[in-house]
Amino acid sequence: MRKTFAAGMFWTAALVWFACALGWALDRDMPPAESTGRGMDRALALATDRLDALCDKAAASLTGLGGTYAAALGAARAPGETEKDALMQNARRQGPVVGFKTGPGEEKREPAYQSPGPALYSYAGPDISEAAWRELAALPAIFSELRRLHDELDLSWVYLTTVNDSFAIYPFLPLSDAMNNDRPTRQAFYAAADLAGRKAGWTEPYLDLAGAGMMLTVSCPVYDGDNLLGVASRDITLKQIAFGLDAAAGRDGVAALMDARGLVVAVSGPYAEEIETAGGGNGKATLHYRSAEALRGRDAAEAVNSAHEFLNAAGEAAVDKARGLAPGEAAAVDLNLKQTGYHVTVRKTRTSGWLAVGIETIKPGRENAP
Repeated sequence: MRKTFAAGMFWTAALVWFACALGWALDRDMPPAESTGRGMDRALALATDRLDALCDKAAASLTGLGGTYAAALGAARAPGETEKDALMQNARRQGPVVGFKTGPGEEKREPAYQSPGPALYSYAGPDISEAAWRELAALPAIFSELRRLHDELDLSWVYLTTVNDSFAIYPFLPLSDAMNNDRPTRQAFYAAADLAGRKAGWTEPYLDLAGAGMMLTVSCPVYDGDNLLGVASRDITLKQIAFGLDAAAGRDGVAALMDARGLVVAVSGPYAEEIETAGGGNGKATLHYRSAEALRGRDAAEAVNSAHEFLNAAGEAAVDKARGLAPGEAAAVDLNLKQTGYHVTVRKTRTSGWLAVGIETIKPGRENAP
């Protein structure tokens, strides 16, 4: 898959909140998981409800950003030829990428990576169309909103891509990092927006070329009536998603997030490292908690299962159970693997459709023991 720009966004809070809510529920709201077998079930319910609420808020923030841009574009005009020449002379350029200066602090030198300020790029240069010039004239109107959305949470990166490959991002992204990427409209984060449903969509995990590691993006389309204007997006690294999952799993459990096919988004404990090393560390999201039979016929560079047999068995059971679940519903199943029993709980999130999965070893005397 194509790769994107920077790490962190509103989803840092949403998905970290998922992990922390699991840990809070297990540690404070109920008996220890190994004593009753009900802890993980209830923790997943609490955590996914809160995650869905925060997902809605994240999508709403992107919708607001898009509305600001749409209004600005409606009033914008392309600069005159003299103004265009001046802007291009002051711009930083490399190949088709043109970086426009957005403040007086950029006159002497380019700001540092992630410094507090917006970056404005055109990936359609040097022969920028009139439509793209109008977009570039409109994008500064969203700079203050990008800053506000960023400041709501730590390390929150927010950006907007137009249909003509104009691009605004906050905090600052230097030209050298922007050059690592193809045109934004060809990127996975742009394609992730649900155009048919006119709502937020999510990428699969992928490797960030700006150095943030494995990450995810949530994107929301921007429309003016039936006219697509662009896509507003936020990023989060898998390391941030996984923060707190160790506590969420308790002493004997494993907590994981997967997509509906069993592709692993995040997992607790020492199992997290396998997300980035699976498939020979090829930079793609390949790790699935599925059986070898379920992945048969798929390219090993695209899909591999875990080295841990119990995770594959639990993931297979979770995917199977989730097929009959409506968003927000949950189910549980007990497994026996090599004389060890496992209690697997799966809950389908309402907004992203991901599967929140809890895995516990069944011990004698537990309520979930067969």
